[in-house]
Amino acid sequence: MAAIQNCSAILTDPAGPYNLSVARALDAFAEPSLYTNAESCPMCASAIRFSGFREYIYGTSIDTLIQQG
Repeated sequence: MAAIQNCSAILTDPAGPYNLSVARALDAFAEPSLYTNAESCPMCASAIRFSGFREYIYGTSIDTLIQQG
């Protein structure tokens, strides 16, 4: 969620290089993919989904993490 907030702030910063409107910033999320080491909790996964990323790729599942302790 911090990554989404930081990216949003960078894209919409009036003094920044992108200076996108909120609508254009949301459209920009449709292009990149988000990679993480492990599957996110349901709250973070929902935030990723609602942000509109093209895809979400994680290295291991929550079940595997639980099995590993």
